[in-house]
Amino acid sequence: NNETTVPSWGKSWFKFLALLQRSILDALKNPGILGLRILTYTPFTLFLGLLFYNLQDDENYESVNSRAALLFCSSSFYIFMVVAVLPFLAKERLICRKEVLNGCYHPITHHFAVSVGSIPNVVILSFIITLILVGMVKLHNPVQFFLILLLALWNAESYAILLSTCVTNYILGIIILAGIFGLAMPLEGFMLVPSMFPSLFAMA
Repeated sequence: NNETTVPSWGKSWFKFLALLQRSILDALKNPGILGLRILTYTPFTLFLGLLFYNLQDDENYESVNSRAALLFCSSSFYIFMVVAVLPFLAKERLICRKEVLNGCYHPITHHFAVSVGSIPNVVILSFIITLILVGMVKLHNPVQFFLILLLALWNAESYAILLSTCVTNYILGIIILAGIFGLAMPLEGFMLVPSMFPSLFAMA
């Protein structure tokens, strides 16, 4: 037998790269998915920019609530709108299920590959949102805002990708994901500071 033996971790790595390449190519072949999300996010971001225009110029006590409201709206809305990607993941779910049942790869490998493949889209969305809000609201630390929004959106996107492979149809996935994000909103620290959480939610 002249075949070269490849370690199991090596095979998983090659499968990850192949799935990552396929995920990126799918995104390039279907730019309408990202375009639709940009068309959804941009008007709302412009609305927030107009509503909180030049907020950082206000240094009175009342502006503290306005700043908290801006951060809550920007984080909650953009994260919640990630549920919109579930219908587009329905086709990927069918392909993933078929290939996993045929032993082509482990579902965890697929999840990590598709999650990493979604980073360019998340970067573009976070950059557009940050660019608009920084210009209109005049945020003092745009880099920090961009990084936090990027990580939050990527985390939400990874949840959506994971859930899409676990449910039988995207409608059920939207309901479950909306419920998860809805439960997370009161735990963000804007409605109630973490130190005031009941002991049941201490780990939140």
